[in-house]
Amino acid sequence: MRVRKPLLLSLCLLCVGVALLVRNASMPAETVQGCLDCVKTPPPAHMRVLVFNMLHGFPDGKARMARADLLIQTVQALNADVLLLQEVSHTRGDGLLAEYLAERLNMNWVYARANGNLAWIGFEEGEAILSRFPLENVRMVELLPQDDFFEHRIALEATVRTRGGLLRFVSTHLTNGDPAVNQAQADALLAFVASAPTPAVIGGDFNAQPASPTMHRLRAMWRMMPPPPSVPTCCVDVFGAPDVETFTHRIDVAFLFQPSPRWRVLGGMRTLDTPHWTGERWLWASDHAGFFFDLATDKTE
Repeated sequence: MRVRKPLLLSLCLLCVGVALLVRNASMPAETVQGCLDCVKTPPPAHMRVLVFNMLHGFPDGKARMARADLLIQTVQALNADVLLLQEVSHTRGDGLLAEYLAERLNMNWVYARANGNLAWIGFEEGEAILSRFPLENVRMVELLPQDDFFEHRIALEATVRTRGGLLRFVSTHLTNGDPAVNQAQADALLAFVASAPTPAVIGGDFNAQPASPTMHRLRAMWRMMPPPPSVPTCCVDVFGAPDVETFTHRIDVAFLFQPSPRWRVLGGMRTLDTPHWTGERWLWASDHAGFFFDLATDKTE
């Protein structure tokens, strides 16, 4: 059977279109979004940091805006200075949650897409850093290798000028797929952080439990922040469950990279670890708990 040239051309164009759709349906960002110095609060000697995986909940979102409001209430109660967030969604309907949070909390912010594509599929998600203090020297990196074609993992970094000098903050999210790929991404993260000499706080969802090779490697290079590894942070299986202990795994962690002694850890705790009763149902802020810790410096520059 002969295929006419117009039909063949149409088939070729269709194949190209499908290939472009597949290629662009999930791509990390080439640039970041944000407002780095809209809020010019002078930094104190303490830095109160909250790390939290927000659960993008694609495709239905699982009440993402109501859950974002629970995060806002917690940040206000804790008086947190810096937020390191993962799975921060950007949708056509709800907008960019990083920007929404920053406006409500009067914070500076930066966001980078890791997966999805707003223009192509109406959804994306990535990492965000929010701060009461101006952000500078923003950079990001894709953590390679990939676990599969559609999944991308990144690290997003921004620097704050503190009374103790420059302090970098890194938000990241490693694969929950192949453990060997997870470990390789952790090595890429180590190289990314080590490429600058200033102290850094690295927080996120590492998808690796305390006894894993990934965690052994990271703890050998960096100081693990509280709470201790025995405190689980994941995961809520039944999203409408009442206030019961549902966390079994510790995969959300923060570390301190400190080339020279400067920062002291004053303590930390798990937070966002109970549901809120809405009058109709229980609502968790995420399937993960967050954790909060306090850093202090005695030095000034």
